[in-house]
Amino acid sequence: MSHAQLARRTGLSRASVTNIVRELGAEGRVAVNAEVRSGRNARVVSVVPRSGLVSCINVGRTHLRVSLADLEQNVVSEDEVVLEENHLPSHSISTTVGMLRLQVTAAGASMSQLRGVVIGAPGPLDSATRRVEPGSLMPRWVAVDLGAAFHEQLQVPVLVENDANLGALGEFRCGQYGREVQNLVYIRITSGIGAGLILGGRLHHGASGVAGEIGHTVVESNGPLCRCGNRGCLERYAVAPSMLDLDRVNRGALNTVDDLIRLAIEGEITCRRVIEDRARHLGTAVANLCNTINPDVVVFAGPLTAVGDLLLDPVREVVDRRAVPSAARAVRISAARFDRRAEVLGGLALAVDTFAQDSPADIS
Repeated sequence: MSHAQLARRTGLSRASVTNIVRELGAEGRVAVNAEVRSGRNARVVSVVPRSGLVSCINVGRTHLRVSLADLEQNVVSEDEVVLEENHLPSHSISTTVGMLRLQVTAAGASMSQLRGVVIGAPGPLDSATRRVEPGSLMPRWVAVDLGAAFHEQLQVPVLVENDANLGALGEFRCGQYGREVQNLVYIRITSGIGAGLILGGRLHHGASGVAGEIGHTVVESNGPLCRCGNRGCLERYAVAPSMLDLDRVNRGALNTVDDLIRLAIEGEITCRRVIEDRARHLGTAVANLCNTINPDVVVFAGPLTAVGDLLLDPVREVVDRRAVPSAARAVRISAARFDRRAEVLGGLALAVDTFAQDSPADIS
């Protein structure tokens, strides 16, 4: 863009734009070239690409996803492999490292250009060690030191983060919510329910690193026993597998959650009622969040968002009924813009923020 275009887009004065461009040029981050536009000479500012690569690795119950990007957060490569449930950490880590090395080679680069890696792992994570804690949906990964394991094989700095937190960061940084949004909740519903919290424009971890474990908030005090040891947790009602189990009781066996979603979209009344009833439990949890942290936006991700307002409208109704009126009016409840890719985008954004300095610290 020209100086004039930058001034119009940013709302800054021409003098401020000139000073900022001069400073960025001195740092080698932008270049200024003369061009003729509409018969006039113009000084055009362009970003100088920074050399180097970063990676985000997402570890899931049945998949591994590896993404590679340059330091401007442009995705260079992205691959995924499907694995058996409860896969072994040692095998999965070796598989992932091999995928990443192939990606770097295919990009015409070398491993020496890799600045660092962000690992998206299922929570909860210990705030000090960043290891997966008991209660995770992936019991074989509990207490595994992911940072050390990946650092040993890759010899680059590694940062381990909760996957829902990365999803929140991806939606916040790349979604279209406007500059006024500073408080966002990202809720992903799969075999478990996790949330990432952006408060005051920053990722919020809590005192011990487990902020956002919304799946273990109690919605029925005398409800069924949960894997965490408590009763009546949200996960016992609103995760996709529990909906499928309930529907088996009501109308016969369904093979997959995709069957439930497809039939609900087609109008099958029992499937629609199962989703609507469980969405009201989600609404109770979201209403409590609204009363506690007063978010601007709550976004839902996961397979169930394919049913759209069949899931979201009951959530909105419960929030309107149970949240403080001003909090209910302030919140926007919608499906995530990027869904599962939000975790990739958030991980790459965090990797660039953390490792894109000229001399990144080894924080593995």
